[in-house]
Amino acid sequence: MNSHIRSHSSIFITILALILTVGSIGGASGAQVYAYSLQTQAAASASGTDETGCTIVIDGNQVSFDESSGQPFVDENDRTLVPLRRTMESYGCSVAWNQDTHTAWVTLDSDTVVVGIGNNYIFANGTMIKTDAAARLINGRIYLPIRAVLEAMGADVKWEDSTRTVRVISGRSDSVAMTAEQIYEKCAPAVFYIQTYDENGKANTIGSGFFIDSSGTAVTNYHVIKDCYAVRATTLDGKRYSVEGVYDYDEEKDTALLKVKGSDFPWLEMGNSDTLKEGASIYTIGSPLGLTGTISSGIISSADRENEARSFIQKTAPISGGSSGGALLNVYGKVIGITCGSFINENIESQNLNLAVPINDISELTADSLLIKYKG
Repeated sequence: MNSHIRSHSSIFITILALILTVGSIGGASGAQVYAYSLQTQAAASASGTDETGCTIVIDGNQVSFDESSGQPFVDENDRTLVPLRRTMESYGCSVAWNQDTHTAWVTLDSDTVVVGIGNNYIFANGTMIKTDAAARLINGRIYLPIRAVLEAMGADVKWEDSTRTVRVISGRSDSVAMTAEQIYEKCAPAVFYIQTYDENGKANTIGSGFFIDSSGTAVTNYHVIKDCYAVRATTLDGKRYSVEGVYDYDEEKDTALLKVKGSDFPWLEMGNSDTLKEGASIYTIGSPLGLTGTISSGIISSADRENEARSFIQKTAPISGGSSGGALLNVYGKVIGITCGSFINENIESQNLNLAVPINDISELTADSLLIKYKG
């Protein structure tokens, strides 16, 4: 079949390090570094191939592990150990490794947890907390006791024996799913209608965009603003703003970073499109046919739909011409994609085969200076 895509057009440390370097507070004389070699059972555990494997779910989203990250497992003492970096980054933390002290530093907002390899304690914001399992270094990967570290971050951690699943509720405000009404109230003011103009000042294509900071940095699809001479943005309250220009763009990924003239704009918080799961509920907000502030809902049909060597998010939420550049949102109100088009077939009628560019695709765009400047 000749399917193709139709585009919808028209971003205390020194003290702790010293303590962890000398080992336990009781007076060990040197750093204790444990490099565990995997035995047969542990190898099977880390690969998830036997009964010691388990699943990690954070705020309803299953954490994806693979050969490069390592697999979570339950040790000989029934303690769950997880690959540090993949797990904590999925929780929203930043992770740093200190090779000199063999410690991992896990940071989220103002919270810092320091984990030393082989130590039966961690430090949470400078306070030592004893643990019933030590972090391990296995085949070059750090495995840590999930309960101790995440509870130190304020999470609620529960073990579901029937499915061998660790369920984590972060307790953060963004971990509570919102209703459609709440999504709209929070997010719609940050999404705007785009009208482009040609060199003669004649109205050309329309589309959508959304702010990602209060100073006017915004995101849209590249095809919405390609080859235009001027761009205007109209926000939900009806106010019109000039688009000063384009900071950066990627034509292949169909992404563009704009500068809208003004300040104190409402903006959308970024989600992580690499952790999406099929079946998850989503919302879109954009300007189909120029109808500013239109919301629709649906689910993710495919988190990684390949088409013409590109990866898209396939979804059921309806979009139309003018929706390109709009926001694809998860139930926490975070933007996970840029609505961009639909699958069509010349011979077969199709419905709800709609697409979005993963929001992580804008990660390499920069907002240092304007590459393209528009007429005022």
